[in-house]
Amino acid sequence: MNINTKSINYAFIKQLHLQFLFNFLVVIIIAIPYLSYIENDDEIKAKIYFFTTTFSHFFLLSVIPLLISILIYLLLKSIKISNVVFITLTILSLIIL
Repeated sequence: MNINTKSINYAFIKQLHLQFLFNFLVVIIIAIPYLSYIENDDEIKAKIYFFTTTFSHFFLLSVIPLLISILIYLLLKSIKISNVVFITLTILSLIIL
């Protein structure tokens, strides 16, 4: 498959990345209350483990809509369809939480 780089709307992809960062911040804010569930919270290893696992899991949960939307945009060249897919998948990922 040959993708013509001149026809790619980089402003749209940048917009998707900004939306991803905002969604990631929202997901991290949702994760903050779970900090109280750490046992042995005086240990630094437990806090490091919690932050790394939370960051990695929620990052992956937030990046899936971005990657699928960019793939759909590159295949169909439709900003509207990509936005609808991105919004739908983002809402579904927030509902999963």
